[in-house]
Amino acid sequence: MIEFTYSRVTLCICGIALLASVGIPLTGMYSSNEDVLMSENADRIAWMLDSLHGYDADEFTIRGWDVLPGSDCGLIAEGHEVILKNSKGEYVSHTLNVSRLTLGYNEEIRLKVVDGVLVRL
Repeated sequence: MIEFTYSRVTLCICGIALLASVGIPLTGMYSSNEDVLMSENADRIAWMLDSLHGYDADEFTIRGWDVLPGSDCGLIAEGHEVILKNSKGEYVSHTLNVSRLTLGYNEEIRLKVVDGVLVRL
């Protein structure tokens, strides 16, 4: 009877060791995936800001919750640099055209191209 108990305890210990050996590499893979996705988001936002320069509209309205990937994110565009920030870091992308704006997740802002510069009204 005691041998059966020992075998089950050994089996549980081996199972925990196996889960730990698989779980640790997966955590690193998921965090690097998040960095890649945030960098891609910064590139897409930079492309969107560049594309606004080509439209013939008086002004644009942008909502943070539609553009930003999460509630802990914020956006700063200064010059040709676009910075997407969240609680884990900053992700930088570049634009062809000059922009000057900030955007938070819970904000709705109006933008306008003035003298070739996309600015917040």
